[in-house]
Amino acid sequence: MTTEFPGFPSASRIWIHVADRPLDDRQARELKEGMDRFAETWTSHARPVRGAVSLVDRRILVLVADVVDGDLSGCGIDKASRRLDRVASALGFSWLGALKVVYRDDEGTLTAVARSEFRSASAAGTISAETLVVDPTLTTLGEFRDGRMERRAGDSWHARLLAPSDTHTLRTT
Repeated sequence: MTTEFPGFPSASRIWIHVADRPLDDRQARELKEGMDRFAETWTSHARPVRGAVSLVDRRILVLVADVVDGDLSGCGIDKASRRLDRVASALGFSWLGALKVVYRDDEGTLTAVARSEFRSASAAGTISAETLVVDPTLTTLGEFRDGRMERRAGDSWHARLLAPSDTHTLRTT
């Protein structure tokens, strides 16, 4: 369990974005600073949004938002998405699309592949139910704090991408 984002309720919304490659020191610093500045002035239908960001392993950006006495509007979410894209473009990288699977290889390095490649690697025995995967579909800070962003493939939705021979190692949760 993580205590990241102190002061934010567990019901706060989060978005997880994965860069197409690891960022260097300058890129990581400028991304964090740029998104911190955005979070300080973020609004949704003229209401302030309390936001914060964290950068994990120089590749995974976690954006959290909380609107007191209300919900974040689609316009507020669009503002954040546009800013993320502008900052990434200015720094020379892009965000991975939803069809990529991000996992830790045997050396612990984050690796991104197409879902079909993940399936093939599972069939070849390179990836298993024990492989740590990143789940960018989390929507609440509580899920993130519970450690659900990075977990065993067999314990996440990624299990359906594993080869049938690997299903005997799946845990029920």
